[in-house]
Amino acid sequence: MRLNKLSINYAKSMYFLTGKSFNKAEEEKRNFKIHINNVVLHRKTSVKYLGVLLDESLNWTSHVKYLKSKLSFASSMIYKIRNFVPTTALRIIYYCFVYSHLQYCIVSYGTACDSVLQPLNTIHNNVLRAITFSDFKCHITPLYKQLGFLKIKDIYRLELSKLMYKFHNNTLPQTYNSFFQKITETHCHFTRSAANQNYFVPRVCSSLGQRNLTYQGAVTWSSIPQEFKNFSYSRFSKNYKMFLIALYNT
Repeated sequence: MRLNKLSINYAKSMYFLTGKSFNKAEEEKRNFKIHINNVVLHRKTSVKYLGVLLDESLNWTSHVKYLKSKLSFASSMIYKIRNFVPTTALRIIYYCFVYSHLQYCIVSYGTACDSVLQPLNTIHNNVLRAITFSDFKCHITPLYKQLGFLKIKDIYRLELSKLMYKFHNNTLPQTYNSFFQKITETHCHFTRSAANQNYFVPRVCSSLGQRNLTYQGAVTWSSIPQEFKNFSYSRFSKNYKMFLIALYNT
């Protein structure tokens, strides 16, 4: 930094430690201080970086809690104005104050455990009930199909599929080149997966491994209808979203 005449804002610099939970004795051993030019950096349990909250356990609990507060605000706003504006206006508000927050970086935080994402699913369902004036205990899936909205798990699938589409068409930065490998590059056998331009699914032995981007991306890409893979990007996004919504049973 000094050689390039760059400076660090020490007031905005901090650190956190990642890893499993520790008992009190082990935690005291981790209670050390980091200095840069005689300035002490503060340790945090979670840090916001580019709009995403990263926590020490890397389980996305902090970010989901942050998103829940955003969705709670949107839900409250919709409840207050829904009697004075048409449904079209409520849909616009949804995409501005709900979907935009859910969509941002969902390829990363969408890999969180179901128990972590459940509170977010609950408040998301309540937003749809508010838009449609539905009862609090009504079945939620028909509302998603009626409004043409995606469940959180399917927003994740859509965004991951768009990422895989870009990778497949070589429009991502070179950093991603080592993430996925075509099946045709692993063996020379003519299989259905190879013919469908699928990617090699790595062998994993845990649920944590199954949430890895390399695994999830390959599995998701193989589940996409073959004809969609040859569409333009905009047509691919639109048709795959409609495909996911069509899977909702009423």
